[in-house]
Amino acid sequence: MRKPHADLEQQLENCRRDLAEAREHLSEALEQQTATSEVLQVISSSPGELEPVFQSMLENAVRICEAVFGTMLPAA
Repeated sequence: MRKPHADLEQQLENCRRDLAEAREHLSEALEQQTATSEVLQVISSSPGELEPVFQSMLENAVRICEAVFGTMLPAA
């Protein structure tokens, strides 16, 4: 038979793990929302100009993916 104290310790550890996972998901969602907001600001401030929009999208994609660099090639 397990001790009640050990059960509580296990429950506490599970809760800590769940909380850390929830915080990570929240952080990722906030980062994506921020990137979307930045791109939408560029779109609204430069109507008809695609270059700044694509540049902002690329910069945000590189940041979110934690990439070293990013490249966008013109459509063929």
